[in-house]
Amino acid sequence: MPERGTGAQVMRAGPTIDLGCVTLLPIMRVELQSIRCGAQQWFSAAIEPHALIVRDADCWRAITAGAGAGEGSIEELRAQVPGLATILAMI
Repeated sequence: MPERGTGAQVMRAGPTIDLGCVTLLPIMRVELQSIRCGAQQWFSAAIEPHALIVRDADCWRAITAGAGAGEGSIEELRAQVPGLATILAMI
């Protein structure tokens, strides 16, 4: 029986992908977990797609993934993803 488990979840931006005049920036959710049972300890990590920011000649758009997939908010992503404002300024 596990004595204690801990977990952390962070959001991060992946590398940009340039396709002609379109730039894609994937946003990922990274989840880390550890469980201790006596003298043993297990670690696991999972990376899941969360959103995709698309920049073309006309505008920026955010597309979310998962159950509520659809148009997203870039401002919400800026609040959730550390350093995203800096990355977007460089694109």
